[in-house]
Parts: sequence; C-alpha cells; structure tokens
Amino acid sequence: MKRLFIFSVIFISSFYAGAQTALNYYESGMTNVSLKNYYGAVTDFNKAIILDPYLDSAYYYRGCVKELLKDYIGALKDFTKTLNLNPGNINAFISRGKVKHKLNDYFGAIEDYNKVIELNPNHELAFYSRGFAKHKIKDDKGACEDWEKSKKIGYLPAKEMTESYCTPIAH
Repeated sequence: MKRLFIFSVIFISSFYAGAQTALNYYESGMTNVSLKNYYGAVTDFNKAIILDPYLDSAYYYRGCVKELLKDYIGALKDFTKTLNLNPGNINAFISRGKVKHKLNDYFGAIEDYNKVIELNPNHELAFYSRGFAKHKIKDDKGACEDWEKSKKIGYLPAKEMTESYCTPIAH
C-alpha cells in the first residue's frame, strides 16, 4: 500500500510538473515570433488563450502575427478582442487601424487613429497613419494637416509626405 501511495505521489507530481501555463505558452509564442516561426507562434498563442481567455497580450500578438501572415480578418478580430479586454491599449488601436486600412476601411482606420490621439495627443504615428487614411478618402487638406502635425512632433517620414504631397508646386 505504501508503494502504491508513493507511486501515486510521484505520478501526480510529474503530471503537474509538465503542465504548461498560459504564460508559458505566451512566452513560447513570443520566442517563436522572434525566430520568425509564425505558425508555431499562432499555435502557442492559441494554447495560451485556451488556458487564459483574459490574456489580452496573447490576442494582441496573435493579431500581429496574423497580420504578418496576411490573415487580416483574423488580425482584426484579435485586435478587437484585445481592446475589449484592455480598452486603453494604444498599440492595439494602431494595429487595428493599419489592418482596417489594408482592408480599405479608411473611415474605420480614422476612428481608431482618432482614439489613439485622444489617448495620447502627441502620438506621431497616429497622425501619420491617419494622414494616409484621409488621403485615401480624398481629404488631402486633412491628410496634410496630420502629416504636418506628425512632422512637428518629430516623425521623420512625415517630412517626406509633406514635401511630396503638401508643398505647392512653383510654376
């Protein structure tokens, strides 16, 4: 009987020692991202989410990977879920705005960039990206204002946009 008890304790201990946590899978997913093993990363983030459906960073990074894999609808869903769990996640708004832009939802992208600017009025990338979305909907004046604001904040690529699209051509 004593042997059975010891065997049971060892078996149960070894079972739990090998059990993965959501954080373990999340960290493995991040490692896979750094190794450019994107499908492995998605698998790990999926497992992390199954174990902890409130782990907003797992949804966020899975969305980033899905965007890299050109699964824009999947990325959009993951960024939205991230924002449902963490409404102040500026990176999720930026990323969702980029994906909406890629899906030709320029007005939706502008809404997301507006939210970023509301949360951080000096977010240079939000102004820069919103400028592109405004340009796509033919609001060139608004686009130039956004690129100019981004440039004033210090985002160097915005300088090129203001010089290319916003400077009047001398005759």
